[in-house]
Amino acid sequence: MKNIFFILIFIFRTTNQLSCFNQNITVEIQSGEWLNSSSLNNMYLERIHAQKCYGHVLTYYEKNRSHILYTLGARKHIIEKKIEEFIDKFHFKTIIYFIFIIESFHIREFVISAYIICRRNDNCALNYMIDLVKSYRENKNPIDQLTPLLYDSEKLSELNCYNSETKHIEPCSTQQYSTCMINNTDILEQKCYTDSNIRLEYEFMIKLSKKNSITKIFELVICNIIGCNDELVLRQVETILYNYTLSGFNITFNNSNKLNFYLFNLIYLFILYSKK
Repeated sequence: MKNIFFILIFIFRTTNQLSCFNQNITVEIQSGEWLNSSSLNNMYLERIHAQKCYGHVLTYYEKNRSHILYTLGARKHIIEKKIEEFIDKFHFKTIIYFIFIIESFHIREFVISAYIICRRNDNCALNYMIDLVKSYRENKNPIDQLTPLLYDSEKLSELNCYNSETKHIEPCSTQQYSTCMINNTDILEQKCYTDSNIRLEYEFMIKLSKKNSITKIFELVICNIIGCNDELVLRQVETILYNYTLSGFNITFNNSNKLNFYLFNLIYLFILYSKK
């Protein structure tokens, strides 16, 4: 009787686990190649059974050329731990955590990092990665759309930035303040800024289950165009990033009127901006 009990436990655990690809190295997808199950590097590939599948895609744009690297399997990164907490606590089927970083507008470098953890079906992480890689291969460097909003290569003699405390656009002393800043993470902060390194950092999660949602984690923009830290400009930046991300997925967001209204406005702004 005891043996039957242990056999039943083993069967239950096995049937409640997913078949996932695991790869303990990072692999670069060569230019012109696509990611699919047959193109995986079988030398380091193994199938494992687990409750969740893991994947990571890193895309680096240099001018209009993209370099795409991927990893299958858990990497024990601090962001993965954060995602695991969300999945286990709120019972999401999938969470994809995106990080967008522009360290230099001058040389047009743009980095997108996507962490995937899912428990939807076998090899679900790979399936999401295939969609992402296809989207990144087909799309151009999004810095082309972001630059007119945030960066001017000419040094300005004067700069005006929005001040969130006074609710007005105010002149900045370019000798002391060379940029405008907007930080919209916890408390909205907009002001003249001393950091001359013009950049963008943006993090958000797509959470997929019966109800889908987007959660913004971190948002920082440092720019050098007059009024570039206005909230309307920030909405346009969000529109470009969300549209670039969501174009690779067949996702419907229906969990709240607020989210539907927000996404509707993002799409509207994107269409409006594209026509300019």
